[in-house]
Amino acid sequence: MAICNLEARFALAVKCGDQTHAIIPQESPHITRGETIYFYTARGTGACHLLGVGLCISVCPIEIKDNIINLDGVPMVGWEIKRLVVDSGFETKEDLLRFFRDQYGLPFRGVFIEWNPTWVDSTD
Repeated sequence: MAICNLEARFALAVKCGDQTHAIIPQESPHITRGETIYFYTARGTGACHLLGVGLCISVCPIEIKDNIINLDGVPMVGWEIKRLVVDSGFETKEDLLRFFRDQYGLPFRGVFIEWNPTWVDSTD
């Protein structure tokens, strides 16, 4: 079992089951393929909320630099980056880069995880 605390900006997409992957820091709890993940927002506060539960189907390293994104050590190309940006809840590549630069600094080294939702919060 793993617990993953997500930024509030991603909560609705995860809660609805629309977002099924995340980019998290390497120092986050170790998540492995086949493991059950519990997704929260605002964990450690009075506003903590369980967003959903998923079964991890993929884990690989990701590195985000000023203008290059490497997934599992391989540079991503245009269409792959566009899909990553949109599927991750960002408007543009620049929006994604700004988020990681402001939150963690670049280069960012983390983990890209994917999951199959097994339960999502359907309440408002």
